[in-house]
Amino acid sequence: MARRDYEGNAIPTTLSNSINSTDLTINISASTGWPTGGVNGNFYVTVDRGLSTEERILCSSRTGLALSVASVGNRGVDGTSAVGHASGSRIEHTFSGVDADEANDHINTTSRDDHTQYLNNARHDVEARHQFGAALGTPGAPAAVGTAAAAGTGDDAAREDHVHVLGTGAINLSNMFGSGVVNAAAIGAGEVNLSKLNADVGLGAWTSYTPTVGQGATGNIAKTVTRAKYTQIGKTVFVSMKLAITGTGTASSAVSVTLPVTASVAGGNQILDGTGYIYDNSALFLYTGVPSLISTTAFSLFPTTEPVGLAGLYLGLSVFTAALASSDGIDAAFTYEAA
Repeated sequence: MARRDYEGNAIPTTLSNSINSTDLTINISASTGWPTGGVNGNFYVTVDRGLSTEERILCSSRTGLALSVASVGNRGVDGTSAVGHASGSRIEHTFSGVDADEANDHINTTSRDDHTQYLNNARHDVEARHQFGAALGTPGAPAAVGTAAAAGTGDDAAREDHVHVLGTGAINLSNMFGSGVVNAAAIGAGEVNLSKLNADVGLGAWTSYTPTVGQGATGNIAKTVTRAKYTQIGKTVFVSMKLAITGTGTASSAVSVTLPVTASVAGGNQILDGTGYIYDNSALFLYTGVPSLISTTAFSLFPTTEPVGLAGLYLGLSVFTAALASSDGIDAAFTYEAA
């Protein structure tokens, strides 16, 4: 395929002298509007159009009234034969079947590569082209981030149908969420609520447990657990219990009750909030007290009232040591910090 020179106002004329079948210079009588060839390409002429001696010739240039033909092979082209023509024979600047066929082939044969400015891998590097699945190809199915040519990397543009997905474990505290990245403003109203937490993580659900009651050298005191339960939110443990004593113990040392969850450290100041009492049915008296951790696994009660018949208990002792008998009991409700 080559560029050809065409002029729309070339007036038909005649040969000013005869030519044989191999002549490469053709003289014409007039050249008004005729192409000159050269940078615009060769041009076609037809001698004796419509006659038995019709010949199409590919001329390389025109100088004045002289047409030049590059070679004998350019005589009798486009389905015609090279023949001699008499002076005065009609000659015209004409279109050719070659040009029509080449244009038709260029338009309809998609595999042709006639223009060097077309975008393709061979002529343009990655800086100048967009990759959509494959360069100049049909986009593939949407792919996850990290898949080649999906969301775009470096100089490659993202496909319009790319998607973002997160693999298992992609979100974690170490590299996805910095301090303050997720805050109250980023969470829509009602998206995270107490009922959702209750259902998913058991927030606020109470769990029953069986505590052990100890009093000095006598060991565990027999008891019936009327109510002993706890719940934990974060590191805060909530305890509520009611124990009915079914055996008798001595007053050799403090009464202790085991915790449902190991505490962070022992000490009275580790109780965040709470109250409690030991009731003596025989004396019809309640010994009120403040719960205190005596170890990381047990608590006792600091007295806040002085019981009848035990003068000095409040002042002289740090915890209850009164004997417990059947039908007595211990009640307590408090919070503390878990280990």
